[in-house]
Amino acid sequence: MRIFATALTALALVGCDTLKATSTVGVELDRGSKYNSWVARHTPVKGRVIRWPTRNIGINIKTEWAKQAVALTTGTGLNFVLGKKGDITFRGYSTARDKVGWSNFYWDNKGRIYKCDVYLNPNYFPSNSKAEVFAHEAMHCAGLNEHTNKGLMSRHGGSKVLAETKGYFQHLYSLPVGSRI
Repeated sequence: MRIFATALTALALVGCDTLKATSTVGVELDRGSKYNSWVARHTPVKGRVIRWPTRNIGINIKTEWAKQAVALTTGTGLNFVLGKKGDITFRGYSTARDKVGWSNFYWDNKGRIYKCDVYLNPNYFPSNSKAEVFAHEAMHCAGLNEHTNKGLMSRHGGSKVLAETKGYFQHLYSLPVGSRI
């Protein structure tokens, strides 16, 4: 059975908003890794590992800016595969929100992300980098439901993925899907 659940993220000129999923799952932290608290705090269901079943995550497009976006994620342990349909889908340009970009991701009751849709607002380009905005949204799609204080995954975006963000994804994808932490 699949549960409809969504996390909306939007990188705006003045920030990125996130609609948070809620859960009553208790958090039991294993102090074995400094990233367990990050995973507990930044996954959509607090205290539960929500992620794709594999580190190989398809993106349905193969544009030059999408290639640049994938290059920005180097060191995360994620392998975004351009031109592969069925995982992350670029739905195109939209002015439905006053945000630079936003994404909706969905997961089942076992904690597996199975779909993510990404939109970019054409009103904010070329003043913003499509590659940076798309990389930001793709990493939300990979399971980072919140923002960091600095860098590409901050509310205001940036051009570099911080070591802490890389460590978060490396640790998240070393844990079993759906497990409690």
